[in-house]
Amino acid sequence: MDSEGSIDVLNRLLTIEMRSLPMYLVNTSSWDDPHNEAAVQTIIHTAEDQQAMASRVARLIQMREGAVVVGEFPMAYTDLNFLSLDFLLRRLVAAQRGDVEAVRRCVEELDKDPIARELAEEILGAEKAHLEAFEELVTQHA
Repeated sequence: MDSEGSIDVLNRLLTIEMRSLPMYLVNTSSWDDPHNEAAVQTIIHTAEDQQAMASRVARLIQMREGAVVVGEFPMAYTDLNFLSLDFLLRRLVAAQRGDVEAVRRCVEELDKDPIARELAEEILGAEKAHLEAFEELVTQHA
C-alpha cells in the first residue's frame, strides 16, 4: 500500500477513535449516573484510551505529511441524549462491536505498512478489551 493509501486508512482509524460512542458520551452531561460509578468510570476510561490512541494515529499521519481528518459524530448519537445508563450500555456494546470490526478491516488493509499495521493492531486489542468491559457491565446489570 502506498503512503497515501495508508494515510486514508489511518484517518479512518482516527475517526473511529475520535467519533466513538464513548467519546460522544463524555462530551455530553446527560448520561452520567451517580448510582453506577463503575459504568461511568468504564466509559470515561474507554474515551481516555481512545483519545490517547487517536493522538498517536494523528502523529503518525503528520509524520508522513498527511492531512489529519477527524470526521463528525454520527447524527444518530444525538438520539441517545437523556437515556438511562442501563439502556446506553447495550448501545455501547453494539457500537463497540462495530468499531472492533471497522478497526479489524483497517488492520487488514495496512498489511503492507508494518508501522501503521502495528499501531492498528494495538488499537484493535484495546477496542476488544473495551468491548469485553462493556459486555461485562451489561451482564452485571441484567
